[in-house]
Amino acid sequence: MLGKLARVGAIVLTTAAAALAPVPASADSGGGCRNYGAFSNPYVCISVRSGTTNPLIGDFYLNSTPSGERTANIQIVAWCGNSATFTNPYWWTIVPNHSPQIAMNKPCASGYAYTRAAFYNANNAHMYTATSLTQYW
Repeated sequence: MLGKLARVGAIVLTTAAAALAPVPASADSGGGCRNYGAFSNPYVCISVRSGTTNPLIGDFYLNSTPSGERTANIQIVAWCGNSATFTNPYWWTIVPNHSPQIAMNKPCASGYAYTRAAFYNANNAHMYTATSLTQYW
């Protein structure tokens, strides 16, 4: 009888300890690359460097030879509730088979972000803007 009470007591204590344990932070979800499917077939991407830690990483690459794109303006846009935070615009001269990377620490405990890349021709005229999939945390 005493052994049975000890086992029941151990189960109750284990259950109580589990109930009081801190709840783990929710993991990141989403992110990845989106194919814009126009001109040079750009892929614009966002990810998190490692699991649920910082930073957010944004980049893009062209899946074919540039079709008039000469430069790109790339930014990460993060949303926390109704407020947006932007990285400084990073201007990139298009280089075949080379991709820029920009980084941003998550500006709040939970939110979402995406990478935005605006492409321009040799005359600095805007051609199109493409965005990544959305990264949630």
